[in-house]
Parts: sequence; structure tokens; C-alpha cells
Amino acid sequence: MTTVTPPTPPRTSPARKRGLRVTPAVLIWPAMLYLILTTQVPFFMTVYYSFFRYNLVDPSSRPFIGVQNYVTLLTDPQNLRILGNTVLLAGGSLLLTLILGGALALLLNRQFAGRALLRTLMISSFLVMPIVTAVIWKNMLLNPVFGFFSWVVASLGVSRSTGSRSSRWPA
Repeated sequence: MTTVTPPTPPRTSPARKRGLRVTPAVLIWPAMLYLILTTQVPFFMTVYYSFFRYNLVDPSSRPFIGVQNYVTLLTDPQNLRILGNTVLLAGGSLLLTLILGGALALLLNRQFAGRALLRTLMISSFLVMPIVTAVIWKNMLLNPVFGFFSWVVASLGVSRSTGSRSSRWPA
């Protein structure tokens, strides 16, 4: 008994496929461009302004002074003490955070009774900031009697709400 195999269609090389070929690198470029514009441009502007004596009282007068700001920063004993304190504080808090975070991670990775509850309690602190933000928006910004937006509306000449139920803003 003989078997007949159906003919296979000719293969086309990947280079011959039609259409737009988008690589992952092309897809990431918009995000990279945004990241560069929002982080590196302000950094380089700061470096640029550091070569000038800039006075906020008289912003039109800003003479070029070169590296004099850096010389002053690194030779003034008070600035050196402040820089030392900053490095000590940053290094100490980083070391403490790494040690405590690593110890908590190792402890919470072990099997014990109530581990799921403890993990939930540990992660629940991340919920505090959105809740605080919502309370600030509701009570400080959107309050119809003394809120910020009520003050802006009153500044534009519109009568301020008295806080009655019928005139409350949706909050």
C-alpha cells in the first residue's frame, strides 16, 4: 500500500513577507523619548543654570561665573558638613531599609499560621495614599463652603454656595 503525500506550498522567506515589521525596540521609543524629555532635559537645564549667578530678585541679570558655584559648594566648611550629613542620612536610611525589608521578606516567605493575613496587612499600607488623596479632594478642594474650587468660583464673581443640600457640588 502506498501513501500519497499532498504537495507542500512553497515556503517564503521572512524577508519576503509583506507588511510593516515592528520590532520591540521601535515600540519602546515613544516611552523612552518621554522619559528622556521629562528627566534629562531638566537635569541638563539645571547644569546649564549652575554656571550662572542667578538672582531671583533680578532675573534679568545673570552673569556667567563658570565653576565658581561648584568651588564655593566644595570649599565652604558649612556646605561640606551639610553634604556629609546628607550622605550619612541617605546611606543610613538605605542600609536600614535594605536590612529591614530583606528581613521582612525572608520572614514572610516562610510557612506559618496567619501568613496570608500578615501579608495583606503589610501591603495594605499602599492603600493609604489613594484614600488620603480622595479625602483631600473631597474635603479640601471640592467642599462647597470653604473648598479651593469654591473660592476660585467666588473670586470670579459667582456667589459662593451656602452648603445647602440643593446647591452642593457632586463630590
